[in-house]
Amino acid sequence: MIQTVSGTSCTDTTAESGHTYAYGVINLNKAGEVLNEDWWYAPGVTEITFVAAPTVKSASISADGTLSITWSKVKGAKTYAVWYYDAAEDTLKLLGTTAKTSYTYTIPEYNPSDTWIFYISSYSPEGARVRAFSNQGA
Repeated sequence: MIQTVSGTSCTDTTAESGHTYAYGVINLNKAGEVLNEDWWYAPGVTEITFVAAPTVKSASISADGTLSITWSKVKGAKTYAVWYYDAAEDTLKLLGTTAKTSYTYTIPEYNPSDTWIFYISSYSPEGARVRAFSNQGA
């Protein structure tokens, strides 16, 4: 058991990257007695592989606007996504995905005086994206 909660959510702070975990809910009455003994087979049990956020190793933009970015391999990650922050729209935009730990992208209409912020996220084998991003080194 991760924890007993009285609300509708909990956070597993002990999860390790690359490990698969199953999460479910056990209903207890006020006396603390289990109400649904077959919780493992009940609808709503979720299995997911936790993957950590990658750490950026290097990032550079050449004079012609070609971005080259590399990051550390994350245990359990199937793919990675490269995002950039669009300040004008105050949103993250996906540049692309890759199974590699590097990515190259040519920025259209590149202006060297513009500021570019890039993020990398990792995806589990089930396709779940970690909610934390890494932009260290960007």
